[in-house]
Amino acid sequence: MSFLKETVQAALPIWDQCLEHPFIQGMEDGTLDPKLFLDYIIDDTLYLKEYARVFALAMYKSQTLAEMRWFHRVLDFVHSNEALARVRLLREHQITDQQVEAMTPRTENVEYTNYMLRVAQQEDIPEIMMAVLPCMLSYCYIGQKALPLASSTSPYIGFLREYADPVYLESCHDWGTFAEEKCQGLEPSRLEHLKEIFLRCSQHELNFWNMAFTPCDRFPN
Repeated sequence: MSFLKETVQAALPIWDQCLEHPFIQGMEDGTLDPKLFLDYIIDDTLYLKEYARVFALAMYKSQTLAEMRWFHRVLDFVHSNEALARVRLLREHQITDQQVEAMTPRTENVEYTNYMLRVAQQEDIPEIMMAVLPCMLSYCYIGQKALPLASSTSPYIGFLREYADPVYLESCHDWGTFAEEKCQGLEPSRLEHLKEIFLRCSQHELNFWNMAFTPCDRFPN
């Protein structure tokens, strides 16, 4: 088994907790409180801003044009797909970019992005890869598993479809292949450290879903 497949297998118990989370279950059956979803979209928009900084640091640290192109391509994908999709959702609620920028990300969000940024600032390309991949790959896993179970009348089915889309699946496969290449030939101790980063960021993903299911007072009644 390849290093990345072994690492993903180790993370699956955490990803399954994400999949079984009441926030995801609520998206599947359509019962999720729209206020919770809106607050999630706001936090995720703020998250993606910091996520982009991680890729910018990765491009700065890249030693080859191939590495730079890879990180630029993923950054463009995140901006052109995920970030813009969230902007559209926010505009449906008459919330502007400027309003979101003025909002404070919640604690779990800050802890997650601070950890990724610290990895990007202090470590090297393989470590950065292991920090950013759990977000991409766990969303793909959730989308692939949740969409077949989702109610056709759920208002969130379009969101789930984004992460079950064959294009997203193919992109995740490509990102995983590139990560595998970057990890080839590394010392066992470093591989263990990489796995720890991947698992820690997977736990941050679960923490993010816990946060998303917790009401906050951005839009009090």
